[in-house]
Amino acid sequence: MLTAETVEDWQSIVEGKSAAKRYFDPDHPLDLLYGADPGGRPVFIIVTPSEPDEVTVSRDITTTKGQRSDGRWVLTLRLDDGTLFTSFSRLCLDLVARSRGARSPEESIETLLRVLDEWKVLLRRYRPRRLDLAKLRGLVAELWYGFTILLEDHPASSVAQSWVGPTGAPQDFAFLDGQLCEVKARRPSKRTVEVASVAQLDPKGKPMTLGVVLLDDCSPEAVGAITLISLLSHVRSLPQLGFEGRSHVDNHIRELGVDETDTYYADTAFLVLGFQTFDVNPDFPSIRSSTLDGLPVSNVRYDLAIEPLKPHLLQEVTYADEGGPA
Repeated sequence: MLTAETVEDWQSIVEGKSAAKRYFDPDHPLDLLYGADPGGRPVFIIVTPSEPDEVTVSRDITTTKGQRSDGRWVLTLRLDDGTLFTSFSRLCLDLVARSRGARSPEESIETLLRVLDEWKVLLRRYRPRRLDLAKLRGLVAELWYGFTILLEDHPASSVAQSWVGPTGAPQDFAFLDGQLCEVKARRPSKRTVEVASVAQLDPKGKPMTLGVVLLDDCSPEAVGAITLISLLSHVRSLPQLGFEGRSHVDNHIRELGVDETDTYYADTAFLVLGFQTFDVNPDFPSIRSSTLDGLPVSNVRYDLAIEPLKPHLLQEVTYADEGGPA
C-alpha cells in the first residue's frame, strides 16, 4: 500500500543520507524503488526488462539509465532541488499507483511513461501566481463545501475526482452519476453572488445544486479560523480520499498556481458562518443558454440575489461565532 508512511520513510532516508533503497510495492509488475544517492538527493528507480527511451522531466530532475548485469535496465530519476521533495514524491507515487494495474512489465512501463508525460505537461504549465483575495475566498469555499457538505452523500475519493472547477468546467463539481454542483462564496455584507457565465447555472437537464458558503474574513488566531493551508491539510488527511483522490486535489492546486510555501495562504484566514444549498431545478431563476438563443449577446456575467431563491432552498445552516467544521 502507498501511504503517508512511505513518504515519511523516504524522507528519513534522504535526511540520513542512507544508501538504502526500498520497494514501493512488491506486487507491482515492475521493480520500483525509492531512496537517496550518496549526496542525500531523492531518487526514484525504475527497473525495466528492456532499454527505456530517453526521458526528460524538468530542469530540477536529472534522469540517467544503465544496464544491469542481469540484462535488465535501470532508469533513475534524481531530484536536484531538495525543497521540491513533496512534489517529487507525489509525482513518483502517482507513477507507481497508475501503472500498478498493468498485466505485464511491458504494459506497466508504457503506462508509467505515459503518466510521466502528463506530469511533464503539468510541470511546464505550472507558474506560481498568488491568487487574489476574491479567488482565494472562492477556492476555500469550494474545498470547504465539497469536503464537508458534499462529503455527507459521497465518499472523499468521489468528491476529489468530481472536483473539476479548476479545469475550466462550467460547474465546480461534476459527479459520475450526473449530479452537478456549483459553489459560491458570499461575504456577510453581500446579498448577491456573482455568476461568471450562463453555463454556470444552466444544468441542461441534469440534477444540480448551488451551494452558497457565508465566509467572513478573520485573523488566523480567531477561534474556528480556516486557511487554505489548514483546509488542504484536513482534506489530505481524510481516510477515504485515497492516493488517486489526493493526487487529483494536489494537481488542481498546482494547476491554479498556488505555492503552498507562500505565507500569504497561511496568514489569510476565513470563518465559515453558515451555508445554503439550493435546488437548481427548471424553475430556478437563472439565465439559461435557451434564454439567449438568437440574441446577439455573449460573455454574460450577472449578480444573483439570494433572498428570492428561498423557494428553492434545500438546506440552510448557521454556525455560532466559532464558525463551521474545519
